[in-house]
This record gives sequence, structure tokens and C-alpha cells, in this order.
Amino acid sequence: MNFLAFALLIAFLGLAVSAQAQGDFIAMPALEPDFDAKRLPELQRLREQIRALTRSLEREKATKANKASRDERFKDLDAARNRLTDLAVEYVAGIEMAESVVRVDVGQAFADRYKKSFFDTVWRLGQRAKGGDARAQATLGALHRLGVVAERDDAKACGFYRAAAERMHVAALYHAVSCPGEGKGKYIERAAAGGHPTAQEMLGRACLKERRDPACALDWLTRAGEQGRPSALSLLGYMYATGDLVPKDEKRAFIFLLGAARLGDSAAQNNVGQMLELGRGTASDPKGAFGWYKRSAEAGFGPAQVNLARCYIEGRGTAKDEETAKQWLGQAQTQGVKEATVLLDWLAANKTRKAD
Repeated sequence: MNFLAFALLIAFLGLAVSAQAQGDFIAMPALEPDFDAKRLPELQRLREQIRALTRSLEREKATKANKASRDERFKDLDAARNRLTDLAVEYVAGIEMAESVVRVDVGQAFADRYKKSFFDTVWRLGQRAKGGDARAQATLGALHRLGVVAERDDAKACGFYRAAAERMHVAALYHAVSCPGEGKGKYIERAAAGGHPTAQEMLGRACLKERRDPACALDWLTRAGEQGRPSALSLLGYMYATGDLVPKDEKRAFIFLLGAARLGDSAAQNNVGQMLELGRGTASDPKGAFGWYKRSAEAGFGPAQVNLARCYIEGRGTAKDEETAKQWLGQAQTQGVKEATVLLDWLAANKTRKAD
């Protein structure tokens, strides 16, 4: 389910989702998985321009070229390095957004590109940060938190994040919650209002557990889900599947869980498998159930490993294969899933009965 389709779904469900607050927030960008591919030509051009200008300045210095010519080259070089630093800020913003929606692959790709192409931007970021540039401050906070290019240093990261948070930088507001000092409640509420998906989910869960306020929970969880936060979608699915604070609605539950499953949430993948197997909230589809169990099991989710093994034992959605079933049950057993031990014991007893 793409994000536009999900937004239409929310409208269909009639949930009261207020417009995301704008105000003076320095918002997080939408996640672009192809961001790197789009920026790579400009990156390569800037790097070549910087190399060419640097060589030109060295030649002009050696030949004692006139000052006006050298000043023009310095001006061009400074402009190129500033644009490179602008891109560095955008890449780190992408890392922050990828983290917030649990896209580890995208975040790692952005971090790898940063190490390769922005290794010499820290000084310029520091100068911007000293001048009060919140984006530069938040960027340095992330670099020190992650140990990318800059040294890993939580104290320095917090210093930069808190400075950017005071200027309403959304990612910095979220990370400032984990830093020593006061104002944590203020930071998380502001981060959520500014559009941070993780902060929105945190408030939604607090509305469920502490306030038992379904309207509040649905509002914040839906905001997080609209941005692709899989665990928020999974929780919405759970609420409708169980009727926890909302009217039970298995069709709605299935749609939310399917959205989370497609975004890689292994628990939701297992739940989608169960709903497809049982025909709850959707038409019965044993092959589809097997497919979702397999994806979840391969991600290491123990209950799905048991469900997948059961499919192999029963020949449900796939061919019977007790040996493969035992392998999956063994993996689930190492995770402490009790049902795995029960099924392994049953298989062993059944084998003995057949031998007799």
C-alpha cells in the first residue's frame, strides 16, 4: 500500500486526523528511497568542480597570478563547498527520517554515501552551527550520535541536538528527549506536533496505556502510520482486531496490518498470515497465508516460525514437508516459543505410533 493509498484509506475510515502542525518547525523531509540516485550527478559534478578549482588555485599561487583572479576562484570554490554542505545536511535529514520509519536499509545507504562523499564537511557545518544554524546543529548531533565522519560522542550529540531543539528542529526535538536535563515532555510533544513519526507513535501509545483515550490514540497513531511507521499501523490493526478501546472491526484491522506487513513489520506479517488462513477480515487464502508466515519466519519472528511449520505439517498452502517443519520448529524453540516444543513432541510421538 503506497502512502497516497493509505491517506485515502484514512479518509475512508473517517478517522479524525488533524492537519500536521507547521508553525515554526523545521520539519523532517519525506523519505525518498531514490534520493541518492537523484543527487549523485550533482555530487559528482561538485566534487570535480572542487578538485578543478583547487588545482587552478594552486597553479595561480605558483605563478603569482593576479589577486582578482584568485579571489574569483576562491569565491567559486566556497560556493561549491557550501552547496556540498547543503547536500550533507539533506543526507543526514534522510538518515533521521529513515530511522523514524524503521527503514534501516535506506538509512545505512545514506550513511555510507555520507562517509564517501561528505567526509570534509564537518568544519563548515561547525561554522554554521556556531552561527545558530539549527539544521547544521542537528546534522552535527546526528553525526556525533552515529559516529559517522565525526567521533561518536553522546555528550556532543546532545549539545547540538538541544541547541537545534530550541529552534524547533523536529528531529532534534525528538533526540533531545533522551538527553540529560529538563523539558523532556515538552520536547516529545513538540516533536510529535512537528511530524516526527516515532514521537507520534509514542504519544499514541501513551494515550492508550496511560489515558485510555481512543480518540487521542487514533489521532497520533494514524499520523505516524500515514508517514509509513510500521509499528503504528500494526498497533492500529491490533486495536481493531481485538476491539481494544474501539469497536471491533476485522476488515479495518486487516487493512492496517497489511500496510504494516508490507513495510516489513514481522509481527504484522504473521498476523496477516493468520487472518488470511482463517478468513478473518478478508477472504480465506492458504497460499497467501503461507507466504506471509514465511516472510515473518525468515525475519526471525518465533510465532510465525511455528505457524510456518504447521503449514508444512498440514500441507496448508504448500506441500507437506515434516523435515522442513522440524527445522523451523527448532528455530522457534531456541527463542522460547512453547508451541514449538509441543509440536516437536507431537511429531515425535506420531512417528513412534506409525512405527508401531
